[in-house]
Amino acid sequence: MFFKQKRQKKAISRISVQRKVKFVSLDNIERVTFIFDVTEEDNLEAVKYLISYAVEKNIEYQGIAINLGKDASSEAVLGHGIKLITKKNMSSIGIPDQELISRFLNDPSDLFIDFSKNYSVTGEYLSLSSVSSFKVGRHTPEPNPYDLVITNSNEKDYAMDFVKRTFFYLKTIRSL
Repeated sequence: MFFKQKRQKKAISRISVQRKVKFVSLDNIERVTFIFDVTEEDNLEAVKYLISYAVEKNIEYQGIAINLGKDASSEAVLGHGIKLITKKNMSSIGIPDQELISRFLNDPSDLFIDFSKNYSVTGEYLSLSSVSSFKVGRHTPEPNPYDLVITNSNEKDYAMDFVKRTFFYLKTIRSL
């Protein structure tokens, strides 16, 4: 276990992404990318809400669903624009297959959202590797890959509350 964690930290420390951080108003978002853990029960509802908002506002979207569990039934609920990553698509230390994620990581977006409530090496790798202009997340791993971290002060940390609070903060940003 210790050897695996050491290899994970080494892989994470090698990530070097050149990106220009830019606070973006919700009204000016043209493309959003997101990741979420399908095993976290309330993420799908929040993702559907985000997608319906994107479709309504004509915003391009692209997502990665992470399933580190044994249940493969989650593939059926995924729609257009969302790729599923399972343990079979990862290295032994949790790094996703580069062919599967290259477009996700290399096509810049205005906004990157990490719905994950809990830490995973896969999520941290994707968050740190993204070239998105503005990154939002729910937890704070070290090194912190996000420009904005939104935590819920309530005992229950619901994904839908996270999305709505993210939208609220992005609406308050004014364009220059």
